[in-house]
Amino acid sequence: MTGARMMITVAVIVLALSAQAQIMAASLAAFLLLVWVLWIACARGSASFDAMLDDVVSALCWIRSNTQCATGGLRPPAAVIFGGYSSGAHVAASLLNRPHLLAARGLPAPCEGLCDGVLYVSGVLATRPSECRLAPSWLTDAVVRVVFGKDEAFKMPSPLHEIKSEAPRVPHLLIGCKHEVFGLSLLDVFFCSADYAAALRQLGVPARYLAVSSDHWRILNSRALSEVLGRERAWFACPH
Repeated sequence: MTGARMMITVAVIVLALSAQAQIMAASLAAFLLLVWVLWIACARGSASFDAMLDDVVSALCWIRSNTQCATGGLRPPAAVIFGGYSSGAHVAASLLNRPHLLAARGLPAPCEGLCDGVLYVSGVLATRPSECRLAPSWLTDAVVRVVFGKDEAFKMPSPLHEIKSEAPRVPHLLIGCKHEVFGLSLLDVFFCSADYAAALRQLGVPARYLAVSSDHWRILNSRALSEVLGRERAWFACPH
């Protein structure tokens, strides 16, 4: 009798857990659907990717025209480290693959003294299905649309696929998070900084990828990022 009661108790617990699991799965699905709808709606009217690239080119033009002001009047001027955070890192990496945009504004090519180093924090993003094998296509499209604009989803460049042999031979430091998006591997697949660093090294470009104990939303204010930047300052300065 005791054994039968135990079996019944176990069966009830299993059924309860199964029901709870089903409710959690349904709630998660509804949440993801809601987020997807909101992302698509919020992406309307976003700046185009071309406009983002143009903004970065304008900033580089200002820096070259105001070197002393931009670097605090140091002699020799302080090093110029080019890069960005999150989607900004993606835009920066994409621009280095488009030297014609730089030349059109009188800027040197990436491999001809545009900057002294490159720093990408919690980017570069994977924007191709082959780069996001674990993510469903609807989720890929939703993320790209909300980050870069609704009309850009199907023409978003992939720095990982566009990387060119004329990539600047300056130190590239790519810093990511061990768990980019709250530890959800489904979303972590959108970050391909490690693969991008490996592709640069194959071209002979000095590149390092480091993962810190933080997440995408808190990394800029994290002690881990400050410590890594402090340690890697000498690596930027040494000849490669």
